[in-house]
Amino acid sequence: MKTLSALAAFFVSSLSLPVFGQEIGSPGYSPGPDNYAVPPPITTYGTLSQIALGIARQGFSPLGDGEWSHFTNGMSYRSGGTNNTTCADVHLPTGASLLGISMYTNDTDAVGNIIATLYDFDYFHATSTTPWSVSTTGTPGAGGGRTDLTPGPLTVVQDQHALALCVQHTTTGSNLQSSGVVFWYRLQVSSAPAVATFTDVPVNHPFFRFVEALADSGITGGCGANPPRFCPDDPLTRGQMAAFLSIALGLHFPN
Repeated sequence: MKTLSALAAFFVSSLSLPVFGQEIGSPGYSPGPDNYAVPPPITTYGTLSQIALGIARQGFSPLGDGEWSHFTNGMSYRSGGTNNTTCADVHLPTGASLLGISMYTNDTDAVGNIIATLYDFDYFHATSTTPWSVSTTGTPGAGGGRTDLTPGPLTVVQDQHALALCVQHTTTGSNLQSSGVVFWYRLQVSSAPAVATFTDVPVNHPFFRFVEALADSGITGGCGANPPRFCPDDPLTRGQMAAFLSIALGLHFPN
């Protein structure tokens, strides 16, 4: 019979509950037609699988007087105006680990380049960083794929941060073409807090991190209030399972 502490670890790892707020190509990729790369299978759950968020080129907004034209194959080029940049907001789950970004380009312009930059704006401190940037040079033609963030993944914090991906074409014309982008990320469970919520799940308990994730996410309030207890070794009833799953998944049906 499952105990509550074992169930906590199973739920949190499966659902990956957030608690508190280079070279082209990568392992798992193989060359595809027209110099493109073939991505691995996509899933949307757990802490091991990589999840993909795509933003089409038409979802980017030109800055200033920039004028852009779009092909039916998803590629775009700068057709006029003096401003050379388009940007798109990036909405990823808080606590997610952003691993890398895929982008495809077709650069046959000997002078101009395509520059893509990810900005992480910290509104609270009025600062920003650029955790990812790539650029074409020379006339590489058609190509692209995934480039991972360096020196490592970025943990997404949405409460006081905002992410934006901006693409520059330094010259006009169809000799510089760029596609939309795909963001690769993993869900993850936050590190354990310093103080325990429940007296019977101390910081050295083997399931401490996962029980705290359930508590902070509002999935459980424990089994007693004075003192606060979780009862980690108690068996799980079908009714408790229904409550945990409904809250964790946000299940809803019309009244």
